[in-house]
Amino acid sequence: MKNALTIFGAMLVFLGVRYIKTSRGPEMVPPVQKTEENSYVKIPSIAPLRARRSERKPNPDCTRAMQVVRIEDPDLIPERLQTILISSGDFSIQRSYPAELDFLPSRLRLMTARTALTVLNLFVTDGEEVLSGDALLEAESRELADAQSAWLKAQRALEVQKESLFREEELLKSSVGNQRDLSQARRDFIQTQLNLEIAGQKLAWFGYQKEEYEELEKRRTVDARFVLRAASPGRVHSLEVVVGTHVEEGHNLLKIADSSRLRARIWVPVGQADSFHKGQRFVVQSQNRQTEGRITAVPSFLDSHTRQIAVWGEFENQDFLAGEFVTAELQEELKNRVAVPLGAIQWDGCCNLVFEKIGEGEFQPHKVVLYERGDYKQVVSGLQEGMEIVTDGAFVLKSILMQSEMGDACCG
Repeated sequence: MKNALTIFGAMLVFLGVRYIKTSRGPEMVPPVQKTEENSYVKIPSIAPLRARRSERKPNPDCTRAMQVVRIEDPDLIPERLQTILISSGDFSIQRSYPAELDFLPSRLRLMTARTALTVLNLFVTDGEEVLSGDALLEAESRELADAQSAWLKAQRALEVQKESLFREEELLKSSVGNQRDLSQARRDFIQTQLNLEIAGQKLAWFGYQKEEYEELEKRRTVDARFVLRAASPGRVHSLEVVVGTHVEEGHNLLKIADSSRLRARIWVPVGQADSFHKGQRFVVQSQNRQTEGRITAVPSFLDSHTRQIAVWGEFENQDFLAGEFVTAELQEELKNRVAVPLGAIQWDGCCNLVFEKIGEGEFQPHKVVLYERGDYKQVVSGLQEGMEIVTDGAFVLKSILMQSEMGDACCG
């Protein structure tokens, strides 16, 4: 009985261990390489290096840069092995940044309800072009009717007070009236004029023009309907009401924007914002459309959400829409920088190398930190001005360097 229990317990332990190994997945064994001592060593993993080769920083464990490539026989040096002297200079690099388009604040007019109103009719649609003075919508407002009534009442009171003042002046001339009654009539006349101006200002707040005052005085009746007109030319955007909509004071009705000129908010990382300046040219691109603009402002503060700097620019517009996300191409001016041709840079498996000519048939590899793309690469570190480096044919030296380490790991 004890033997059976022991065997059963051992089987449970075996199955449990096997389940754990299976759930973890197969164990990844690093590749091995045979050395001259016939022993096997692990090759260091470079799996974390997922960035583009040109953007990878040198591997601190790499020892290739400590070796000198020697070609003993000058006849073996390829004819196409060319060198140049490194010198610093000014470079222009084309950069691409995400950008968001928007209306210019000076060319955008937001139409809001100045009082509670009900929309009776719409004369425009979203996206329609309008001119200054064009009718946008018809609405009715109780407050408008009250303002009209107050203006008509003040107008009629002014007529009465004008007649009263004239009568008191005539009575005084005929020695029947007195100065006190004339002064009171003048005060009443002035107060009535003031009441009429106040009532007129309320109507002006509704957009009343001279001819509308004349029409109101002529008909002598109240009409709660009014027409909202465009104060400036542009295109209708964000029409937020339909016929029958009732809105309160301050509610947005629509926007009128002049989209012939737009602004672009270009998102730039902090370290690159200093390369741009007011008046600098940029190109807006999206879906085979492009146009040119100029930078108008380079703020010095970060956006709280993107943690980047929003560079502002403006451009004359024909094909783009406000609210659209596009790409902005800018030329970054790099002053007094060291750069080398693309052919001079060789990838050895874990680092970017540039070969310096230090003597006849002798070449010293240098690990370099690179920056940007293009026909030339800016070298952030690893080289100095005045070095003579190999350009065309540098891959031959890399091959010789790799062959010299056959059987060894790429990084010591």
